[in-house]
Amino acid sequence: MTGSMTSVTDRFARVALACALSCAAGLAPIGAATPADLGKLLERAESAADRSADTVHGRDPGRVSRFLQRADQEIVRFGEASRLEELQAALARARQEADAGRLESAGQAVREARQILPVLSDYSVTRQAEVGGRLALLAVEGGDGKTFIEALDTLEGAVLPGTLQAHLRGAREAVARGRKAMARRDTKGGASAIADLQGSLRGLRYAGALSRALFTLQVGSELLRDAALLAAKDQVRQALRDLKLAVAIAPESQREALEEVRSRIFEVWRRMTRPEDEDAGRLQTLGEELAAIRARQT
Repeated sequence: MTGSMTSVTDRFARVALACALSCAAGLAPIGAATPADLGKLLERAESAADRSADTVHGRDPGRVSRFLQRADQEIVRFGEASRLEELQAALARARQEADAGRLESAGQAVREARQILPVLSDYSVTRQAEVGGRLALLAVEGGDGKTFIEALDTLEGAVLPGTLQAHLRGAREAVARGRKAMARRDTKGGASAIADLQGSLRGLRYAGALSRALFTLQVGSELLRDAALLAAKDQVRQALRDLKLAVAIAPESQREALEEVRSRIFEVWRRMTRPEDEDAGRLQTLGEELAAIRARQT
């Protein structure tokens, strides 16, 4: 199977797309958290962080601390519901087992990781995750360790769990600093910590917006190539919506490049009922540029 990664990817692409669309629709195993649950938890954490920012310069540091504690509770719940720590552990175990030549055990770790992915569909490029997971398991069947690692890289890159975890850690650390500052009645230190908290939560939202935009842009490009014009336009419209959010909250270092990509996507979208022959390829190229921006996020 080594050397045939592209052909195998093509073979599974449409099945993977259907599975990915199901994930994007919010499906999750019975009893598990859903993407909507994560969305609510993030909203509540942001609301509590904003309330702490609104009250930090008042005369009641205890009230500020209570808002920070509330934000921390929602962040902890987000981490538990998302199972990000479990996902990272499963992916690390898969890599370790593959490096040791134990592909069957590595494949089991990938299966465990894939069971977690539906809840993270708003924070991952769902088609890429589905393709990477399927290819990894196919590589196990073929005893191909090299292709397994390549597929595992694809799967991990679709989610970037380390980036998401870093935002969660940053948020909790900021809460701890903020509460300590307010206990000392250090308003300036408290305000600085709250700003860091808001930045970490904004980083989570930014990561999600980029991932969703990339997924729908990839789908739109393929649909356009197949001349499914209305469906393609709808997918690209969704990508533009998420990119608008991403541009608004992007780090200064990425905002200009992201706005440029969004502008060029918009130009293609405007004429998608009568597209030019090169437009599907243009969307694919823009998807690659967006993927590069996403990979560089901090």
